[in-house]
Amino acid sequence: MKEMLNKETLLTGDRENPYHLSIGQVVFDKNNSIALIEKKDGTITLPRETTYLNENYSEALVRGALEELGVTVIPIRFIGSLITNFNRDPQTIIEKSTLYFLSRVEEVKTKHLEDDELDDTVLWTKPSEAIEKLKEQNNPEFGIILRALEKENRTNSTLD
Repeated sequence: MKEMLNKETLLTGDRENPYHLSIGQVVFDKNNSIALIEKKDGTITLPRETTYLNENYSEALVRGALEELGVTVIPIRFIGSLITNFNRDPQTIIEKSTLYFLSRVEEVKTKHLEDDELDDTVLWTKPSEAIEKLKEQNNPEFGIILRALEKENRTNSTLD
């Protein structure tokens, strides 16, 4: 029997196992605004967090929201997934599977940013604006927001 792959990269991907698993979320605050993350290079995404081997989805969602947004969340439901690709290095293309959940802010806390998140900016925006920002960047996560709105039975007035 072959030995288990490197535990450090089992869920983050490397040349031997080019697959990455993330947990993403559409997080609504009490004003029905949605959290987006703007990277230093201007890329905008929904909050996403790489999962750890020993944590469940709910733990990853709560940890990710605290680290990136500075809030605790209550996960509501699973709303879909996306598969994308990125380059780990010039020779390694990683397939990234992201499972998305709908969450609500429970409490505002202090952010616990990782080194690679220090230059990130949190944008709290109306759902319609979040969808437009993601569409402008050809980011398919706009469809995940539409699913979240559908699942929450929100009306068109909530979009504005």
